[in-house]
Amino acid sequence: MLFKLKNPILLCFILLSNIYNLSALGYFDGPYANLGFGLREDIYKNDPNLLVDVGAGAIQIAIENDSISRDDAVQAALTLGWSNVSQAKFYYAGEANLRLQKATDAMAHTSVMSTAGGMTTTQIHPHLTVENLNFSTSLIAKLGILPFPHTVFYGLVGPEFSRFKSTAMSSFNADFGGGTITGMSRKSKSEWKPGIVMGAGAESYFSSNFSYGVKFTHSIYNKLPSPGLNTQLTGAITGEFITRNKVSAHMNSVMVYGSYHFAVF
Repeated sequence: MLFKLKNPILLCFILLSNIYNLSALGYFDGPYANLGFGLREDIYKNDPNLLVDVGAGAIQIAIENDSISRDDAVQAALTLGWSNVSQAKFYYAGEANLRLQKATDAMAHTSVMSTAGGMTTTQIHPHLTVENLNFSTSLIAKLGILPFPHTVFYGLVGPEFSRFKSTAMSSFNADFGGGTITGMSRKSKSEWKPGIVMGAGAESYFSSNFSYGVKFTHSIYNKLPSPGLNTQLTGAITGEFITRNKVSAHMNSVMVYGSYHFAVF
């Protein structure tokens, strides 16, 4: 015998440590694919700015409306990724996600004013509808730790891209100087926008190649497409009703998923 251990407790500790390290080998190592289902809440915030340019000059209009609106959706996601475990306890992974979802429809608002400047009986109806369309994709980096050989807790962060469609509508009707001025217009805009997603999750094996997990994410989009409107006013006098919107979105998501790990150990 090359050496002799006199402390049986130390011997047990070394044996248990070796068993832990060997059992962790192969778990969460290599390529994987998963399919998930969950719910998402989209929260939209708008900071509108309205201006009426008639007659002698511009009249700034303060509007009253709920600047925050919400919509819920179901979603499914397909993920392809590669993970690795270092020193039997430190987990890191990279993955690409494609998310399919029910389109959300939110942020419609109406504002009515009784007076503004020299106008009386003024009715102003600006509407903005923002839709988060059916597809989004993200590139995710994950870091975590294995408290047990077959279970990981992780955090995630990465860029996310979603397609949004905004439709702005404007209706204006006012009495001014003994006459009536009116105007109406509509415009839509659709484009992909970048955002950032962050979150946390947990995943655990239940067989040699299959695992299940749950994750919570929060996505932020600061500048959504919001078409501006310059509504031409006609009637007693001419002018413009100018509408501008600043829209942002926050999205909260919870998803359960099952993964297949292609590495065999």
